[in-house]
Amino acid sequence: MNILVTSARMPFALDEIRMLGQSGHRVDAADTFRTAPGLGSKWVDRTFIVPSPRYDTAGFLDAIDDIVRERAINMVVPTFEEALYLMRDAARFEDRTQLFAPSYDTLQLLHDKARFVALCRELGVRVPKTQ
Repeated sequence: MNILVTSARMPFALDEIRMLGQSGHRVDAADTFRTAPGLGSKWVDRTFIVPSPRYDTAGFLDAIDDIVRERAINMVVPTFEEALYLMRDAARFEDRTQLFAPSYDTLQLLHDKARFVALCRELGVRVPKTQ
């Protein structure tokens, strides 16, 4: 399988890259920073510097779309908040690749701290008093 791991600067992204590569997958890695540790992994076949998803969302999505097409990526594994941007526009990718993340609505629910605490309370999970 051809896999693209994004936000290769995250420590757990490097671990994912290693595990995927050791499992026989072709792994490409992308990040907004040239010094991202995952970009230097021996398990990465090709690296990409992409625009910031936060500050240039359209440019980021275009870059990921180009990589998916050019490299025949079967799965994109976002490892940080870029998952929100990818999943918000998941329909753009559905014919070409799988995005390894929950739905945008689920991400929004879990990312919003107040909504997350409310969900925990609703499920009977004890949470500390918050303001």
